[in-house]
Amino acid sequence: MYALSNKNFSLLTDEKGILDKLHIVHDAVNTNWVIDKDYLEEHNYPDNDKLFGNFELIVNHKIYTNKTMIPAVNVNDNEIVFVYDFSDFLLFLSYRTESDRALQYQIALESTIDEDLIINKFAIWTSLAYLMFRDVNVARNMSHSCAVFPHISENFTKLIAKKRDNKGPDLGMYCIKGSVKNVGTFCRYTNRFREQVSPSLDGALFHQIILIDKEFSNGDWIYDQIKTNNVLESRSVREWTFEFMVESADRNKYQLHPTIDYSPVVISKHEFQAVIELPEKMEIKDIILVKKDSRSSIHSFLKKISVNKYSIRFPVEQLGEKKLEVIFSNNRTDFVVFNVMPPVEEIINSRAEYLITQSFIEDSNQSNKYGFQPISNQGESLGKLCFLLKKNLLSEINEEEVQKVEKSAVYYIKNKWFMNGNFQQPINIHGDFYRIIDFDYVAHVFYLLSCYGNDTLQLNDRETYLQWAAEVMLLRFDETMHSQKREKEETKMNGVFNLFIKDLLKDLKFFSSHLYQPLQDLWNRFCLNIINQKEQFTAAITEHYYDNAGFGPTAESLSLYGDVEAAKRYGELILANIGTSNDFRHQNPDRWWEALSYMIHSLWGGLVSHSALVVFELTGDKRYLHAAYNSMMSVLYCYDWNATATNNRIIKGEAASTYSVAYPNLNKRRLSHNRFGQSVFMEDEPELFAGNATGDDWDMGEELVAYLDGFGTKTYVYCENDKLICVNGELKEEDGVYTITSFAAFPKEIKFYHMEMDDIEVQKGMNKVSIKKWNNTWQQVMNT
Repeated sequence: MYALSNKNFSLLTDEKGILDKLHIVHDAVNTNWVIDKDYLEEHNYPDNDKLFGNFELIVNHKIYTNKTMIPAVNVNDNEIVFVYDFSDFLLFLSYRTESDRALQYQIALESTIDEDLIINKFAIWTSLAYLMFRDVNVARNMSHSCAVFPHISENFTKLIAKKRDNKGPDLGMYCIKGSVKNVGTFCRYTNRFREQVSPSLDGALFHQIILIDKEFSNGDWIYDQIKTNNVLESRSVREWTFEFMVESADRNKYQLHPTIDYSPVVISKHEFQAVIELPEKMEIKDIILVKKDSRSSIHSFLKKISVNKYSIRFPVEQLGEKKLEVIFSNNRTDFVVFNVMPPVEEIINSRAEYLITQSFIEDSNQSNKYGFQPISNQGESLGKLCFLLKKNLLSEINEEEVQKVEKSAVYYIKNKWFMNGNFQQPINIHGDFYRIIDFDYVAHVFYLLSCYGNDTLQLNDRETYLQWAAEVMLLRFDETMHSQKREKEETKMNGVFNLFIKDLLKDLKFFSSHLYQPLQDLWNRFCLNIINQKEQFTAAITEHYYDNAGFGPTAESLSLYGDVEAAKRYGELILANIGTSNDFRHQNPDRWWEALSYMIHSLWGGLVSHSALVVFELTGDKRYLHAAYNSMMSVLYCYDWNATATNNRIIKGEAASTYSVAYPNLNKRRLSHNRFGQSVFMEDEPELFAGNATGDDWDMGEELVAYLDGFGTKTYVYCENDKLICVNGELKEEDGVYTITSFAAFPKEIKFYHMEMDDIEVQKGMNKVSIKKWNNTWQQVMNT
């Protein structure tokens, strides 16, 4: 083994240059930032060939590997160089401590012959510690595992590895020399869902940086446009250098790459905005707006704010993904990807129309009559119904939509999950067990029906549905009503009930007081149990050993309960979970199971985004607001029929629950930057997915309820350093009057933070308000 260290880093590598340990010196818990042999042995995973430093190299269609070759090794005080001699060329893999603070990983190909060589593929495994330990000690998964967020561009690719506890230090891996094609992942996992164990799911993602690959593409024109030279000229050298940096508050002192703070989504006919900050001695040569079929300079919109800092703002209209490409004076380029969408109200209404006309099973002779396709035994499939009901509560009521959902609730849901519709006798719908969290979705449908007037309802009155919702939630929270260990334990698990539990309790107190107190007591007990175990972060465990479907809703529950300190403890896990990237689609809450890669998952992406928003409204901490907004905008991509950079082109009103961020997804290449549902894995595990995941949108809907509860009705404005910042809207100033245009689907409210100003209710049919500062006080300007 070979060791190298400086003031920031220490590493240990084997005789082939495979990185076994990478530590940040001042890290209190001494996290190993790479997946190592110990992890693979502990979990019985056969992936030694994917550890950091392994490579895939094809030259002139011949495969070269390190499986049977031992390289020469050159060692000095600040560098370890591994030299693979493949006769026609040499491959150098080097670890170098460039200065007291920096660690570099250098890769070089050197031709040793008088002929050009064609590099068909060159990829390096850079498997940072994106893993899930099969361990109920949550602290281990929080402090010794990281989420990895990619920023891909020709010359400024980086991977930001963020500790899951958000306590840092974090790690950045920056490309500072050479070009990168993309970053792929391979997932190894174990799923014991059918073995009556909980938690039952763990796994790891192995990252691979693609330096050259002329063969792979999968329909994303943005990344397929990245061209890498695949010729190694005779007697020449090709080099790539990656620099590791400790990510911390003072990292900008050593800024390696440009930073571009940009609008992830713009509503058509409004303005894209970005702020660009450059490292020293770097200048902007041009800025190009890239569409699928055209390129145009927009340099004239660029404005200099200060030394090395610029802003750009310009109108956009054409729908779909756009690429803003920044070309620097040295001809290196960086870019961001944003989306231009129609007003979100159009997406919401089109989705509702599609569900009613294409999804609802009207034929009473079918076995699942009055259900909504795709049919599933899991409660997530009822999210479509919750969405339809929520949408109609916020807009003009479409009675047909509400009444079809009511039919489904009474004739389909009630008897599918409960014996003869008896809420105290749940059916073992999953074979020999039932899932407690399924009842959250059932109760949500019943509760939303209770919000309608009896003149709209046809089959029962609103008090009946309110009682049904309460009875199902009593079953959901009360472990004494269940006989099996699994079900008892799952009553302590969090879920989507946060979207309605407070409103349900409020209505019960007024309409059904005999059900109110038992449910209030169970809710209090549920929250107190979380609070009593907050030091152990026990609620981060679900069916996964560490899961944003656990800690996201838990932060929300604690916010609703009013325990600010406990909510913030879990909230930090959300901040570590939501990515930042140069591509709006990659700013998703980090999750891997439903795609076997990091991904947008519409349901839990939307729900975790909403949890972040709830914590923001409790604390006023703007980090949660921006995390919530960016991640919710990525979720809406799953509904966007105007998308052009993904193979699965959906029609208006259609949806697909998952988008794989890896490019390529090395488990299933056809999923790379594509939208799909879990049914694509039916071919691999038919027993697991049969009856549960039968279509691309089977588990979608509750994320739109979460959207409508938050950004679907609210726009946020706050003041920072005497500057107004608008989130989920557009802000324009003229003569000291600031006009706020809401991007919400159904604008109801403009909420103000750090301004000592009351929130403003938006008038029906309007989406704008104006404010002005008089005598150091913000006030509304009444439009005439």
